[in-house]
Amino acid sequence: MDDLGERAPVVETDIVAFLADHELHVTEVTPYADGVASRNFRARGPGGLDLTVRCDLRRSLDKVREDRRYAELAYAQGISVPPATRVDGHIRDVAATARPTIEGRSLAQVTASRLPAPGRIGEMLAVLHNVVAPPDSRRFFYAGMLDASDPIWQGFPHARATFRNELDISELIEQAMTRLKCEVSRLRAMTEMRVSMIHGDFNPPNILISGTDMVLIDWEKACGAYPIADLVQAVYYFCARYGRHDLPFAGEFLHRYMKAHPVPRPILEVWLFCFPAFIFLRDTVSASLQPPGPVGRMQMARFMGYVREDSAPRFRYFLENERAIRDAALN
Repeated sequence: MDDLGERAPVVETDIVAFLADHELHVTEVTPYADGVASRNFRARGPGGLDLTVRCDLRRSLDKVREDRRYAELAYAQGISVPPATRVDGHIRDVAATARPTIEGRSLAQVTASRLPAPGRIGEMLAVLHNVVAPPDSRRFFYAGMLDASDPIWQGFPHARATFRNELDISELIEQAMTRLKCEVSRLRAMTEMRVSMIHGDFNPPNILISGTDMVLIDWEKACGAYPIADLVQAVYYFCARYGRHDLPFAGEFLHRYMKAHPVPRPILEVWLFCFPAFIFLRDTVSASLQPPGPVGRMQMARFMGYVREDSAPRFRYFLENERAIRDAALN
């Protein structure tokens, strides 16, 4: 996480003023419900002006602008990505970008009847993993999983202490920590894997259904890394989403993906065991380690809500259904 100091919350009037400074005049600004590490707004104005404004609470504008480079590489491969940014800049010290709004809803919001076939999602990911990462690619967001000396590991006991009075979550934290201690050495030993560009956050909220198209958004974690990370994260997140509608996911998704990029069973097996646990633990650390002050408290409240309402239920679902998920993935 970037250390960018204390930041005052961005509100609707800030969005109006920011866009007006760029000669974009809007009359209606509505915050989106989604977003944990950023605040997102929809801004409308005369002449059909319709913009999505993202205010990144963690990163510098230079890093936000870098997202576009990865999206453009994916677009060149044939993947639908958000339209180009209209304007960017700062709202006080917060990096802000505005782009045309994409009509549609994320896979986290649509009904069962509108969820795409898992094989279609597997094909999208397989195409993405054909892309060669830039030579100066940024660091994999979850790289700390492969290095027990990474500072993130020091945050796990702190997260456990933060949630000590929420027994259901603290028990999940204990299970996740036990998993990593048990298998992470085997995970780190498996380094003979190809590297490509990955999305880094391939999950239902980051795929929009727009008409008949699927649009892959939020490229802030894109980098050059092991494609297995995207693959297993997708199994972890999408199985929970599809499973809540009693729809199978892992088998068809992986079958379609592996037609293009076969993955050795031992690598898939150990990543399926460790990576969901690490993602959940990192979420709890993000919720428990926020800076002091009003924005820190706001961020902590948002991350705490995310852990309770999204991350913990997803990890619990994975543990309860792990045997079926693993059977579908590994057979």
